[in-house]
Amino acid sequence: MFRLYILICFLLFSLLSFSSFVFSSNELLNLTSEKGVLKNKDEIKVKYSLYEIRGTTVNELNQERNRKMGAHYAYTAWKVNYSFDYNQKTEGCSIQSVDTTVNILYRLPHWKNQEEASDQLREKWRKFITVLKIHEEGHANNGKISAEELKKKLLNMKQESSCDELGRDVEILAQSIAKKYKQKDLDYDTSTDHGKKQGAYFRN
Repeated sequence: MFRLYILICFLLFSLLSFSSFVFSSNELLNLTSEKGVLKNKDEIKVKYSLYEIRGTTVNELNQERNRKMGAHYAYTAWKVNYSFDYNQKTEGCSIQSVDTTVNILYRLPHWKNQEEASDQLREKWRKFITVLKIHEEGHANNGKISAEELKKKLLNMKQESSCDELGRDVEILAQSIAKKYKQKDLDYDTSTDHGKKQGAYFRN
């Protein structure tokens, strides 16, 4: 029995605003993490990268967001790593087991001087952030579901005459699932207007 490791099967960028996943060292200073599991004990790794904003009015906070993030307050990036065991026999090559890891990064605002603002504004912010996180978790869920689908389909793949042929089939399948869930992220933002229809908007 052999084990084949796939370093990064797919990297999906989900979005409250950006289509790329590039951070400077300063942006990664405020980072925390947590862990979870998928079905069948596959792993989920979650990290939060926080950026600071300051202000005492809605307009000031939105201006800070525009300067640091552009049009939206947050985004979520996720990627799925996978590896599998395969069994090579004279009659062919088949998959025996599959492991997946979902890596999720939330990019979220940290209002640094909110104690200087009014109670009314702080309560508005609290409600906004609560809904914003719910929206971002919708993107992360696409990553979790994609890992589960990938594992299920890999375990159900038919035996091939050679392990090279099996490896090509695995790659085709992985790319197909990556494309499917990239589109689901885009559709999610379209249907929710980037969270606005869920209540994730911050304005006067």
